[in-house]
Amino acid sequence: MLRILKKDGWYEIKQSGSHIIMRHSSKKTRFLFLIIRVKR
Repeated sequence: MLRILKKDGWYEIKQSGSHIIMRHSSKKTRFLFLIIRVKR
């Protein structure tokens, strides 16, 4: 999912733990991406 967003023009502004805040190059909106890792 993160790879698809980056191909679409989104880039990472900052990361805090499992939360990544992203911004699009042509849009004024920000996007919060949460990474959930499952331990097996």
